[in-house]
Amino acid sequence: VAQDAGKADVDIAEAAGHAAEEAARTAGVTQQKMASMAAAAAGRAAMEVASAAGKSAREVALAAGVAAGKAARAAGATQQEAIDAAARAAGEAAAELAQKA
Repeated sequence: VAQDAGKADVDIAEAAGHAAEEAARTAGVTQQKMASMAAAAAGRAAMEVASAAGKSAREVALAAGVAAGKAARAAGATQQEAIDAAARAAGEAAAELAQKA
């Protein structure tokens, strides 16, 4: 059951990333900006899902980072850009959780 729930979390984050990527492409933004937007959306979705599931702050930040990195890569970002996006999403998630605490 936990594995299925984890799969759903990933699917939600990926869907958010793809939606942001498509919207950015339609709007004609650059590839780098598109990847950044996809990463931010995926990271945000992963954070929301993990947080709602009662995950620890560390797990929530990690989920956001992983989702953001994967979305950035899928949208055509370089390895370094994806790492940067992952770090940014994880940091933002951690900061937001700290504020709520």
